[in-house]
Amino acid sequence: MKFCLTYAMSITCVIVSCSISLAVEPLNGEQTARGFWSTLAEGNVPELKKYYAEKVILKAGSELLKSRWELSPKADRLVDLSIDRDLLLSGYQKLIDAAGQERWTNLTSSIKLEKIRVSSVTKDGMPFEGAKQHDVMLSINAGPGDDRLIYLFRKSEENRWLLVVESTDY
Repeated sequence: MKFCLTYAMSITCVIVSCSISLAVEPLNGEQTARGFWSTLAEGNVPELKKYYAEKVILKAGSELLKSRWELSPKADRLVDLSIDRDLLLSGYQKLIDAAGQERWTNLTSSIKLEKIRVSSVTKDGMPFEGAKQHDVMLSINAGPGDDRLIYLFRKSEENRWLLVVESTDY
């Protein structure tokens, strides 16, 4: 008697698909402010775009309100100006080009670290109108006198810190 054993093997292919999503912690306000300053100090205007809100307020007295930069329709440095990000960045490009890339980088990199401070705004309207509690302020004492650069970053609905107000006197 002959036995024939037949084994029926069923091979099941299981394809496991998994997606690993690395949670990247969004930058906090201080990291964003310091990254912005590093990018501005390098004179990398195209890269600056990611730091700015679509509309930015240039505070009265700011350098970029001077007529030579062609940003303010009335060239009036006595009043704040709400400006589109791209127009503001074109002004920065003109400013850096006028200084010369190498000179700009040398000037900005010569600012001592102790003159660059990042802090949280603790009261609405301080240090100036437009500031809101919990904004992050980048303050740079740029010159030997009272020249000061102030940039305010605010957390957006998308959980990103964006520059919304600046007061600059180069």
